[in-house]
Amino acid sequence: MPRAKPGRPKTSRLSREQISRAALRLIQQTGTEKLSLRLLARELRVDAMALYHYFPHREALLLSVFEQAFAGLPRQMPAGVWQSAVTELMVGYFEIARRHAGLVDQLIKTGNPWPEALRSFNDLLLTAITRSGAERVVVELVRDILVDYTHGFLLAEPPVKKSNKAGREAIYRRSLNTILGCL
Repeated sequence: MPRAKPGRPKTSRLSREQISRAALRLIQQTGTEKLSLRLLARELRVDAMALYHYFPHREALLLSVFEQAFAGLPRQMPAGVWQSAVTELMVGYFEIARRHAGLVDQLIKTGNPWPEALRSFNDLLLTAITRSGAERVVVELVRDILVDYTHGFLLAEPPVKKSNKAGREAIYRRSLNTILGCL
């Protein structure tokens, strides 16, 4: 009987999505700074080299994790006047950023390439703000103010019990409406 050739198995129990999901869980537990392909391999109970087949380096893995985390961002323009559309878009971003604060910090610190979902969201947000009639430079400034305000709100937010998250979102919505009312 011939011996099996060494190497990769014919069928893999891994996929890019499984690895990304595991990395996202690990990041939520330990933070992005501690994520390594070796630590992730240990978590998945595979040889670290198996992960390099899917991701040539840590940055490629992080981009995939960003894609997965930000996939829940709004992809369509909300109905209504421009202020309510902007508010709905920003609340969607707020919820994702709250859930994945470590990733948002990593994205800000490193300037990694934006995942497609975030680029698409940015385009929607700019379009919604443009409906205010403001000139392009003001539209971009308002976008930056809203995103920076959201990050600051999340940084200042104390740990919230699940029962109080709706209250924090209501405060966030009111504050957005106040900011947008100034335009």
